[in-house]
Amino acid sequence: MIMKLFDAHFHIINPQFPLVENNGYLPPEFVTTDYLEATKAYLLAGGAVVSGSFQAFDQDYLIDALKILGDGFVGVANIPHTISDKNWLY
Repeated sequence: MIMKLFDAHFHIINPQFPLVENNGYLPPEFVTTDYLEATKAYLLAGGAVVSGSFQAFDQDYLIDALKILGDGFVGVANIPHTISDKNWLY
């Protein structure tokens, strides 16, 4: 039996989008094509791209990554605690 995997937590670090140091740390670049290359030996059903503190509240990189990754992948956004329901599009 062949089992498909769901990568439950990974980060995309794309310097084309704003990055913010967290306690003086910026992670190394790891763009979507790097992720696809690193996981090509696995039969992936999808995964969850998780926003890191180093991306602040900008989700443009996340939207870009999800367009490239395609169906089966979801994004976990880092949002400010002050956000209200009227900030969401339904």
